[in-house]
Amino acid sequence: MTNEEFNRIWSSRRFFLVTATSKDSKVFRGRGTVKTSGREGGTVVFEEEGEWISLDKSICKFRNVYLWSFRECLRFRLAHLRYGPVRPVHLVDFAAISRDTWRCVSPYLCGDDSYAAQMNYSNNKLTLSWRISGPTKRMLVDYSYYK
Repeated sequence: MTNEEFNRIWSSRRFFLVTATSKDSKVFRGRGTVKTSGREGGTVVFEEEGEWISLDKSICKFRNVYLWSFRECLRFRLAHLRYGPVRPVHLVDFAAISRDTWRCVSPYLCGDDSYAAQMNYSNNKLTLSWRISGPTKRMLVDYSYYK
């Protein structure tokens, strides 16, 4: 993947679906929109707004802002912009394991919890899968981003 391909694919995302499966096999679903903006140096910002739909059909709104940065040698980085663009929180670095699949080099650690991630690009769909584990957490979260 080149810097241009990265920018084209990531910048073209407009909406997402998300599924979270908890350790007790409960499934939560969500959906939302993505506003993307390019920045210098092979970066794309995702501004996500969406809603989780709980098992009882109640809705919980959420918002996230992520910074995706292309690196050399088929690598890229993901950061959260919860403190704004001047103080990104580094989450994970991805390395290619095939032409269209990337795995995090090491998981993101948050307290006792570990967040491991994998990305895939297939059939014009960009998929981000998180595997979250810890003393009280065991969860799978799958985001699918579309044009």
